[in-house]
Amino acid sequence: MNTSLSYPDIFANNSLEDILKRKQITSNKIPCSFSAVYKWSFYI
Repeated sequence: MNTSLSYPDIFANNSLEDILKRKQITSNKIPCSFSAVYKWSFYI
């Protein structure tokens, strides 16, 4: 397990669905957050 926080392992190696299934951590010592967004494409 990489605990150095130098590379976003979880985001790089898992799908958004897998990440959203994990238990969320709701407190931290630093002001930082991530929001899950699906990429939308519209072709006209």
